[in-house]
Amino acid sequence: MKFAAPMYDGDSIIRPGPEAQSTSPEVALKADSTPKMVHRKITLPGADPVAFDGFELERRARALRAAAIRSTLVGFWAWVKRSTETARRRRAEEYLARAQSIAELETRLRKLERTGHLLRV
Repeated sequence: MKFAAPMYDGDSIIRPGPEAQSTSPEVALKADSTPKMVHRKITLPGADPVAFDGFELERRARALRAAAIRSTLVGFWAWVKRSTETARRRRAEEYLARAQSIAELETRLRKLERTGHLLRV
């Protein structure tokens, strides 16, 4: 079985591809050799039809993906900092709660302040 022209399946619809050009190379360079079925137009509501720009779309998609990843990492880092701060505070409070007297509580407070485990706000 022999096909007359190559097949094009860019939009999931198989159609015959463009025929080979039989003109001279100088004329071929001046003319648009892109087949009409490849040209795509997107009509935005309330706007003039604009040509589909795949490179611009990809650039915007990459920028949005980078912003989403950055936002996720910032949120994750904030969660890690919050979790470690909560755990540190909980350990210090439990240590202070085990004091048996006021004198021992004051000693433990001074020890935590000297070692930097207790920060006054």
